Amino acid sequence: MQIRKPLVALAALFLFFAAPAQAADLGDVKLLPAQGDIVVQVDVRALMGTKLVEDLLKQAKMNPQTAQAFAEMKSQFGVDPEKDIERLTIMFPVKSKSGQALMVVNTSAPYKTVLAGLQAEQKANAGKKAGMAEKKHAGTTYHVADGQGIAQVGKRLLIGDEGLLKKALEAKGTGGLARSQGLMGIARQASKAGGQIWFAAVLPEEVKAQMATQNPEMKDIQTVRGGLDLTEGLKLRIDMGTTKGAAGKMVTSINTQVEQARKEQAGNPMAGAMGLAAIVNGIKAAAAGDEVQVTLELTQPQVDQLKTTAMMMIGMAAAQQAKPAQAPQKLPAPTKKAK
Repeated sequence: MQIRKPLVALAALFLFFAAPAQAADLGDVKLLPAQGDIVVQVDVRALMGTKLVEDLLKQAKMNPQTAQAFAEMKSQFGVDPEKDIERLTIMFPVKSKSGQALMVVNTSAPYKTVLAGLQAEQKANAGKKAGMAEKKHAGTTYHVADGQGIAQVGKRLLIGDEGLLKKALEAKGTGGLARSQGLMGIARQASKAGGQIWFAAVLPEEVKAQMATQNPEMKDIQTVRGGLDLTEGLKLRIDMGTTKGAAGKMVTSINTQVEQARKEQAGNPMAGAMGLAAIVNGIKAAAAGDEVQVTLELTQPQVDQLKTTAMMMIGMAAAQQAKPAQAPQKLPAPTKKAK
């Protein structure tokens, strides 16, 4: 997704909280235009209550730069990262070659305050005379800079590609994706699964063709939906819609690969110590009619072990970057032979 200034900081903040909640409200999804192939929704409010995210936030705040960034987001944009974002919905059109995307941010942050912060950032980066242009489309005022726009619909903010933003303003919840029998139907199914993030996708023909070149067994996949639950441990589920005959073959292939990985991990004590073996051992695949269901379940202690490993690796990388560059050692001058 290409979000350029002045929206880069705000978009990065929202996406930070979407990286890893009960997502059953499709009101935000209905604001999206019909041009999407993939929809992801995160219940940020519920996400904040999970042990994993609480621990990660505590760790992040120990970094002075991160703590300063959080404070600046609140002072400049009026957004408290931990309190003001309720839900985040992101739409991607797979066919786009320019990285288009559109976000629906369900937030209590005042639009005027967010806009003022964006205007200030744009002027600081592009010069005193520059700013976000004010435009109107389908009866709604929006602001844009460098092809990226922001608008308010109710208490929701629409942020992203200007073309997609205009399409969303034309629909305003009554058309667009709301009338898409394909993706909207998959989204409804995905949202009912609960969990802390859900996603849905209808794969275009060109994407399926590309997948087939990498793995012929994937050529029959039509749709993908799933969800992630971090309430206690980790529960991930992915359902791939295909044909009945292809589903059985895919499950056999997946289970064969998982079994091979288990044998390899069994001979690697380090993988067990780092918690990586738990991931392989927790994967299960099964066929249900014309669908392939892949699940991964980890206990809270297993998640904690993986989190500790990740934090250790991040800390080692940060420490390595913080080391001052050592000056090259001078070689001793050659000794002169006595005549």
